[in-house]
Amino acid sequence: MQNRKAPFWRVTKRDLLLLGGFLLIAGLGAAYVFSQSHGDRIRIYVGSALYQEADLSEDQVILIQQEDGKENRLVIANGQAYMESANCPNRDCIAQTPLGGEDSQLRALGNWIICLPNQVSVELVAEGE
Repeated sequence: MQNRKAPFWRVTKRDLLLLGGFLLIAGLGAAYVFSQSHGDRIRIYVGSALYQEADLSEDQVILIQQEDGKENRLVIANGQAYMESANCPNRDCIAQTPLGGEDSQLRALGNWIICLPNQVSVELVAEGE
């Protein structure tokens, strides 16, 4: 007579309900993240003061000049904004990925481009914010 062992695991109805609940929560979270407005305007700040607002649908170059000689050059092209040049020592803002488009939610700095030495920040905002 052979002694048959039952498998060490068995999928129960409770396990399936728990798995289904996790998948539902993950799906709702993904839908929320990807349904967020990606923004269609930018606000440029020097320090805490608003310097200028611009629409991402209009291709343009914005020269951000400060009285103390600090200067940044922001380019808006094809619905995206990026820092083209800066006269700060490290130029980290130039290496930041462009704002706009669907990848803005995945950026390390979210909806911002920041140049700390020149105290310039660019925020991506939705229309009406």
